[in-house]
Amino acid sequence: MKLHLLRTVTSTEAEFSRALRLTRDVTISGAPPGFEVSNNRAALSITLAATSDLELGSLRMQRLRVEIIGLRGEQDDQQRLLACIDRTMQRGGG
Repeated sequence: MKLHLLRTVTSTEAEFSRALRLTRDVTISGAPPGFEVSNNRAALSITLAATSDLELGSLRMQRLRVEIIGLRGEQDDQQRLLACIDRTMQRGGG
């Protein structure tokens, strides 16, 4: 069974792309709105789509819908690759 996830993140396409490209030991191809991220054991397709902004009082943050689909490898390997990407893209605290 291949990985298939939908997420919503507060980010612009440019911010997402910049943070994604910091991931180590992977090959990244593509540009917004679509990427392929792979290592020697798995590959993931990542597709971005703009969604409604998040509004908190007078603060407005852009949001993206992120679809992640496993392309190659076992599901466990796909999840490990995604965990590596997630660690790299973590921001802030709390």
